Amino acid sequence: MKMLPEKNVICLFVFILCLTFFVLPHESFASDRTLVLNGLEKSYFLGPYIDVLNDPEGSLTIEDLADPLPGLKFELSKTRILNLGEAQTVWLKFTIQISGDKQNPGNWILNPGALLPGLFTLYIPELVPSREKKWMIQTIGAPIIPSFIDRNSGEKPFFRLPGHLDQPTTLYMKIQSRKQVILDLKIVTEIQNMTDWTKDISFFNLIYGGLLALAIYHLCLFFVLRDISSLYFIFYILFTCAFHYSLNNLTIFGFFDIEEITRYNRISMFFGEACLFWYTLFVRSFLQIKNYLPRIDKVVIVFVFLIIILAVMSIWADMTICGPILDLMIFSSTIFLCGIGFVIWKKGFAPAKFYLISTIFPTISVVYYTLFLENLVSYSSKMISFLDMSFALEGILLSLALADRIRLLRSEQEFAQGANLAKSQFLASMSHEIRTPMNAIMGMADLLRESPLNLEQKKYVQIFQNAGQNLLDLINDILDISKIEAGQIELRKNDFSLRETIDKACEILALNAHEKGLELLCRMRPDVPEFLNGDPIRLR
Repeated sequence: MKMLPEKNVICLFVFILCLTFFVLPHESFASDRTLVLNGLEKSYFLGPYIDVLNDPEGSLTIEDLADPLPGLKFELSKTRILNLGEAQTVWLKFTIQISGDKQNPGNWILNPGALLPGLFTLYIPELVPSREKKWMIQTIGAPIIPSFIDRNSGEKPFFRLPGHLDQPTTLYMKIQSRKQVILDLKIVTEIQNMTDWTKDISFFNLIYGGLLALAIYHLCLFFVLRDISSLYFIFYILFTCAFHYSLNNLTIFGFFDIEEITRYNRISMFFGEACLFWYTLFVRSFLQIKNYLPRIDKVVIVFVFLIIILAVMSIWADMTICGPILDLMIFSSTIFLCGIGFVIWKKGFAPAKFYLISTIFPTISVVYYTLFLENLVSYSSKMISFLDMSFALEGILLSLALADRIRLLRSEQEFAQGANLAKSQFLASMSHEIRTPMNAIMGMADLLRESPLNLEQKKYVQIFQNAGQNLLDLINDILDISKIEAGQIELRKNDFSLRETIDKACEILALNAHEKGLELLCRMRPDVPEFLNGDPIRLR
């Protein structure tokens, strides 16, 4: 099989990038900087109405912003989705007004909708007679989905807006995070928020439930087949669930408080590194990279060790360094492993085709998400949801790939067994055909020994008979080939003379030595017993 040209791998990479750019959402801009909430709509996007101020040192207070210091300048966002990068502290400012019409539901909720976690503090001005400004302060974490097992049951992953904002009122939000922060800020009614929350819960339960069911299924397969690829796949599925759940649940099953942002980020990153680690081992085992591409296999092994090093570094190193490294490793490994799968498929390994099909959707999602984090493409809520769904689809397709690989291995095993059976039948048939003329030769040797011969001729005939008898014994063993393959061949134990057995073997070998001008001598130590109990034929 010819080696796949390098340009084909490059074309595959360009094709995936082109698919990524198909989803380019439209940006929305606000002509009026005040967002008016009325009863006509149940949901409002806050992004186009927001001004952004970076606070690298985290030293600013709400008083500094309410009475602006010289040099402080907010920038207009103009986009529905805010990609704030990895800034540790950011201030947002926006102006809203709740209309007083009768159709207005009154109960409005500000939902951060953060794709990655952070600590959010909302400052709402109070209506007080005095000129001194006072603030209502609300602080929350920002997972996509609320925590199911939260130690503080009163904590909600959203802000409740007071109903007295009937005049244009400026609110401030402080965001603290050590990871990439992406906000899809929305103001929705309480009923609409509950509806969206229920949809998200059902969506993620479907994904996580399906992945866990696949893990249990492959665990059963592993116990039956003992296929190491199934074991790697199980760990990959489990850590994929843990990683995505950690992105969507700030407290991680209620074990952390929302203030423990740094500690949370490290554990979330560990889940991502473990997911990448087990996925790489699975692909290496499934595609049999060691057999098809031994040089590339060494590169894959080095990559696995780099993942381990990054996991150790993330325990103590700066998250602003480890985070981008992990993103880069996920992006590069996705493209690299797809290229390897394509090459191995071209080499004739059929299961690689299913692997390539299973990686289409996750590859597009990962490439899109990485480009979005770098502000190279616009936001698409459908693509972000598809990012989670694609891994569930990948799990299902990889299960089919594993099933096809098992079918292929069984087919190869059955073919090998059939070939071995045919070989055994051929040997048995040939041995039987050889045995008939061999018996005639042995009979003629017996007649020759009874004829008038000198001593040297009798010695030659005796050697001839011994060699013929050994050959007949071997033929008898071949006729019993089924017992040999099953390891059930039986030794014919009886008392025999060790010296006589050795002498007969040496007589046969001495002829070959004599032809080469050598002399073969056999000597036994005096302490070696003369008679033993065993199988002299197989010993000889």
